[in-house]
Amino acid sequence: MRSGLRLGAAALAALLLLSACGSRTTGDGQAASPDPTSTVPPGSDSADPGSFPGTGSVDVESRLADFLDQPSAVGASLLAVDMGRSGDPRWAPYLLDLLRFSTDENLTLDVRVALEAVTGEPRGDSGRGDYLSYGSWIFTNTPDPGDRYREWKESLYGSVDPAFEPLLAEVPDLQTVVQLQWGGVVKGGIPELNDPERVVATEVDFLEPDELVLGADFGDLEIAYPLRVMARHELVNDTVNGRPVGLAYCTLCRTATAYERRIGDTVLTFRTSGLLLNSNKVMVDDETSTLWRQLTGRAFAGPLAGTVLDGHPVVTTTWSDWLAEHPDSEVVTIPGVVPGGPNYDYTPGEAYRSYYEDDAVWFPVLDTPDVFPLKTEVATLSLGRDALAVEVSSLIAQGAQTFELDGSEVVAEPTPAGVEFYRVEGNARERLLSGQSFWFAWYGEHPDTDWWPRGP
Repeated sequence: MRSGLRLGAAALAALLLLSACGSRTTGDGQAASPDPTSTVPPGSDSADPGSFPGTGSVDVESRLADFLDQPSAVGASLLAVDMGRSGDPRWAPYLLDLLRFSTDENLTLDVRVALEAVTGEPRGDSGRGDYLSYGSWIFTNTPDPGDRYREWKESLYGSVDPAFEPLLAEVPDLQTVVQLQWGGVVKGGIPELNDPERVVATEVDFLEPDELVLGADFGDLEIAYPLRVMARHELVNDTVNGRPVGLAYCTLCRTATAYERRIGDTVLTFRTSGLLLNSNKVMVDDETSTLWRQLTGRAFAGPLAGTVLDGHPVVTTTWSDWLAEHPDSEVVTIPGVVPGGPNYDYTPGEAYRSYYEDDAVWFPVLDTPDVFPLKTEVATLSLGRDALAVEVSSLIAQGAQTFELDGSEVVAEPTPAGVEFYRVEGNARERLLSGQSFWFAWYGEHPDTDWWPRGP
């Protein structure tokens, strides 16, 4: 706790009119989309953009200090208005946080108008749309919010879940603190699976031929994880012949990663952190409270910062195709009731159905080149200094393609729902560690990536 800035949970709830802030989920326990989304009724503008001349003469620091000392809904609106009047982009991250949590139409509007003034970007038609667009602007333009922002963020998020405060305190980079967003659940709010039951593939009678599985190759054993299971639990702490391994799946960016869980003498147990980075899952381990990027397996905050998990190949394919090619593999069974957790509907395709039915994201992402729509599924490969994203649907339609990456000949071969990459040297073929994700997620981690097809 620093400088007396921590807001009490009750005061913050009253301030921002939060509803069920500690457990905002859908009816089946799945993380819900953010809710600064009310479309403001016509004629309800309480702060006209013309009243924000951007003179920079407003003493926002004093208003911020008053607000932190005595938080109130009125104080939040006055703070937003003064931030807008200052015309200073440094306040944009604070305003985005207010917009993320506000469910009051008047406060939401004041914040949106202020964001328009400090960014110079016009408002859209709704709070939700502005949360996405202004978040993208902030992530891309990286305005410096000053040292006090860290305390603000820790206090605000700590009032949602006390576990968030120490996690954010370990993040060394302030811009990463800005970009971390609440995903709608508390730490551990999506229950992981620990050493789930598995059966031999040829004994499976509970999967449909055309449903999707995530096939992981752990070297001495291949395991299929039904997507209907991973879309609900997102994390598996598994064991293969006594070796601790894991599989992580991000439903928001449709990315599966497999990895070793042993770092030196420590075996890590992964959980959902409740935080997102570029709309990508952030994992946390129980043993060290280190934060990890799901897509890359890299630790970015905590005692193990800078560590990268050893990875294993994962492919997205249909159950019938996996069974035909890997009859000796094992398959994770459909879980029963999770003790203390929600009873999930494991029907294939039900998890996040509304999210996959349109092109919109739920959380802000970095500005992404429009060579593909944001949620285009791409197969991904990083090799030496080169990175490549291949549109999955185009490769399935056109067949295998050959690329040159880091001086090597690489062949991309389609599966029924994904892609496998091989390095070719003479008559030898080496399976490469690759991935699959939505375009926005891959680009956010690899802005120098090449892509295929290149278009007209």
